[in-house]
This record gives sequence, C-alpha cells and structure tokens, in this order.
Amino acid sequence: MNPILDELVKSRKTSQIRRLRKKLRRQGAQILRNEAYLPYAAMTEDLAQHSIRTFYEVVIL
Repeated sequence: MNPILDELVKSRKTSQIRRLRKKLRRQGAQILRNEAYLPYAAMTEDLAQHSIRTFYEVVIL
C-alpha cells in the first residue's frame, strides 16, 4: 500500500480511539453522579410521601 495512505488511516483510527476514550470518561462520570443521586431521590420521595400522608391524616381528623 501507499505509505501516505497508511499513515492517514492510522491517524484516523488513533483520533477515533481518543474520541471514544473521552466519551467513556464523560459517561463514566455521569454514571457516578447518577448513582449518587438515586439514594437522595429515594429519600426525598419517602419524606414527601410521609408529609402527604400526615397532611391527610390531620385533615381527616
């Protein structure tokens, strides 16, 4: 093959690999943030349900 063409293909593959690594790093960070958020969301949902239940119990009395 042509050495210039070989170099072009090699550099393109390298740039694609770099782009994929960067994308994976970003997605990995997103997953960690989401995992940290889930317990918080569950806790606030439980508290909200408790508040609503208490409100209705008071209204019924």
